[in-house]
Amino acid sequence: MLMSERQWRILSLLERLGRGEVTVGEVAASLGRSRRQVQRMRKRFAGSGAAGLVHGNTGRSPKHRTSQEVREQVLALRRGKYDGFNDQHFTEKLVEVEGLEVTRETVRRILRSAGVTSPRKRRPPKHRQRRERKAQAGQMILWDGSDHDWLEGRGPRPCLMGAIDDATGEVLPGARAGQPRRGDALCAVGSRQGTSGASVGRAARPTHL
Repeated sequence: MLMSERQWRILSLLERLGRGEVTVGEVAASLGRSRRQVQRMRKRFAGSGAAGLVHGNTGRSPKHRTSQEVREQVLALRRGKYDGFNDQHFTEKLVEVEGLEVTRETVRRILRSAGVTSPRKRRPPKHRQRRERKAQAGQMILWDGSDHDWLEGRGPRPCLMGAIDDATGEVLPGARAGQPRRGDALCAVGSRQGTSGASVGRAARPTHL
C-alpha cells in the first residue's frame, strides 16, 4: 500500500492518540483539521487500520484524463498543420475541423507540458507626432466652450468660453451668452492684449461640465 509522507504523519499521530499520548485537539492543531475531522479519521483508522487513511482514488488515473493518443494527436497537429496558432484558435480548429472534443484549458495544459507556448499577436506601436508650439505669443489661440445652465434658469443659457495661448500656455478666459459659434473664437482672441502678428483661433470640441 502506497502512502504519502503526510498520510504516514497522520498514522503516527493517530497511533499516539490511541495510546493517550496526545489529545484530539492537539492532533487537530498539528494537522490543521477540525476536531470533528480528526474524530472521523480516528474512526476509519480503528475500523480499517492504515488502509482507512488512504484515499480511494490513490494510484488511479483521473476518470476524465485525456488519453495519451489524444495528447499525441494534439501535439502533432499543433507542431504541424496548425503551427503558429494561438490556444483559442487552435482549440476551435480541433473541435470544428478535426472532430476532437477538447476544451481550451485541456489544450493549454497539453501544450504547456510539452513546452509549446501560445504566440502573441504583436501590434505595431502607435506613432504620434507632437505638433510644435507656435513661436510667438498671439499667433494661435486654442479655445473651447462649455454649454451649461450656469445661471440656473435665471437668465439666458450662457456658454462659458476659455482660451489658451498656444505659444505661452497663458489662459485667456472669456464668457458670453448663447450657443458657441465661430465668432466665439474672435471674442477669445480679441481678449489677448499686447501681441503682434496674425492670430489664428482653433476650436476644440464643446465641453459639458
